Amino acid sequence: AGSILNFHGDYSNAGTILLADSTLNLYGNCTTAGLGLAGFNRSGTCAVNLIGELNNAASTFALTATTGDWTLDGGRITGGTITRAGGANLLFSSNSSNRLDNATLTGDLLLDQPGASHIVRLQNRASFTGNAYLGNDDGTPGGLGYEQTGTLDGKSLYFANANSYLSIDGDNTLTFGPNLVAGGAGTIGQAHFVGGTSTLVNQGLIASYWGQMTINPAVFTNEGAVDARHGMVVVQATTLTNLQGATLTGGNWASYSRATLWIDSSVFTSNAATIYLNGTDSALLVTPSQIPVENVLTSNTSGGLLVIRDRDYISYTGFSNAGTIDFENGTLTFASLTIAPGGMLVSSFYWNTVAVRPTNSGHIWARGYTTFTNGIQSSGGDTVTADWILDLSAGAATGSSADFLVLNGNANLVLGTKIFAVGVDYTNANFGTGNTFAPRANVSGAGAINAVGGTGQTLGGNVTGGATATPTLAFGKVRVGDTPTLSYQINNTGASGTRLRGAIQTSVNGGNLTDPRLSGAGVTAGNFGPILPGGNSGSLAVTFTVSDAGPLTGQTVRLLNNFDNVGDQTLSITGGAYRYAAPSAHTPEPVAFGNFHVGATAPSQVLTVSNQAPNDTFSESLNASIGGATGGVTTNGGSFTALAPGASNSSSLAVGIGTSSAGSKNGTATLSLTSNGAGSSGLGLTPLPSQTVT
Repeated sequence: AGSILNFHGDYSNAGTILLADSTLNLYGNCTTAGLGLAGFNRSGTCAVNLIGELNNAASTFALTATTGDWTLDGGRITGGTITRAGGANLLFSSNSSNRLDNATLTGDLLLDQPGASHIVRLQNRASFTGNAYLGNDDGTPGGLGYEQTGTLDGKSLYFANANSYLSIDGDNTLTFGPNLVAGGAGTIGQAHFVGGTSTLVNQGLIASYWGQMTINPAVFTNEGAVDARHGMVVVQATTLTNLQGATLTGGNWASYSRATLWIDSSVFTSNAATIYLNGTDSALLVTPSQIPVENVLTSNTSGGLLVIRDRDYISYTGFSNAGTIDFENGTLTFASLTIAPGGMLVSSFYWNTVAVRPTNSGHIWARGYTTFTNGIQSSGGDTVTADWILDLSAGAATGSSADFLVLNGNANLVLGTKIFAVGVDYTNANFGTGNTFAPRANVSGAGAINAVGGTGQTLGGNVTGGATATPTLAFGKVRVGDTPTLSYQINNTGASGTRLRGAIQTSVNGGNLTDPRLSGAGVTAGNFGPILPGGNSGSLAVTFTVSDAGPLTGQTVRLLNNFDNVGDQTLSITGGAYRYAAPSAHTPEPVAFGNFHVGATAPSQVLTVSNQAPNDTFSESLNASIGGATGGVTTNGGSFTALAPGASNSSSLAVGIGTSSAGSKNGTATLSLTSNGAGSSGLGLTPLPSQTVT
């Protein structure tokens, strides 16, 4: 008990090694087979220290409950696989000569026991399959030396304290893959064991969860994320490849509430990376002087993303944004703000304030309750979109402007007394359709949404007064049975500028379409547009199906557009439908003269004919004449003209019989009839079916 057993030189064990409360120090050289692990037994408090060389090539060094823990104490394990079972572990002393050389350790790499420091160096494709734990909460450091070029991925590296480190030694490159997380407090990169130019490429996540995480290889490239979650992350690489001139490129750079990310390099004024500032007192500092990024950053390139959450961003410099600024629950302040083509300013959720009047050629997207303290200035080609409340009622400016104004489903636009000038198109998900169309749906205040570029609304086609507020589509006088069709189109009179949208309304706002004889697109409630400047809606047909007589009385459609400064119109549709004359059957029929003597005075019979059409000013008069006698029948050749509706004639038309010879006398005469539009419809003469008198 308490004894120490030392093996030196080249040794091999084919027997049994029994340790009881003892220490075994393995100096010299041995193979895994030569260890004789099958004959290894220990009891009590024992220690096994590997101080020499273990050749594990093509072998498995298996630590079990029988072998217990082994400690690499200045030694090297070369090749093969190291496995653990039964609670046994491979531990590491503070000896800087501890090395795994082309060996694979299955499971976690444990450099976290309390007490003295723990160190291991990985060489020649050495690896571990689990996570790595560097250092202990009591301040004991853990050190992992990476002396090879390779990749760590699919694992987590836990740094317990500022004294723990992962060093990159020699002219080697270590890549953190996209599924690697290195977090805590410690140092990553700086060489500890071998000189040379160390390179770290981060595609995963490096984060400070407590204390300070320092990233300090000779060369550092961030393609993933560097996050100051708590405490501080310091980037002190000799060469930061993300810094191209005065532009920060690539990767995510984040600081959270009460945490600081310090990029200790030359100043950058332009952002082509992702900068994320989340929470009160989150800070991104640059240069050795630790200047807040707000004081130096003047632009976002097209690839730049500046994300601000739960904090104010106050900059006294002008800012040009060709990328994206995404802020939430705070106030955004610049000396001036220009949004370039392709650039976007997004206010995401909650309550947001923009304390500058942006000049916009890109896209402003108000997803939250967003207040602009002095409106928005269009510079052409721009869009303003609201998903929730967009308040443009404040400030000294007379109003706001954009080429495209888009109000989505839950949007509310607060104008106050301001004007919003639309250069190209205004759409609103709450417009409605036809009779429910409301151009100011979810828009509050006395201010106006105005079109520009001379935009106006007129009507063309078969209308009169198309440039007035009350044009007319007149069918004039038509007869029952006709189906005339007229049409009109809605014109946008602007030579340039704003498109027109709107609705045909038939029962609201002055629209009154009640006569079922009218049909067609021009009298059907629905929306029109967009109508481009100088364009029109296309032909909108109105068909008058004249099924009965009578006037079109009080028939109107309202043509309502989406702009406050473009006049709406109420189109009146007029016309009168007239009946043909309606002759009765003549009487008497047949005409019987009885018997008479040859040479007697020829008998005669006057016929009676009536115009049975209603006398309501929408019926035509009747013309009639008698002739076309056959057999022994004669006529007086009489006629009448313009027999009024409801009237009869019993004097003008007569038939007789010849008496010059004896015999039975019979024959026919023809009563010709005509509907006469003179004095009523004015539509002229229309032949009606004739009648035969017998």
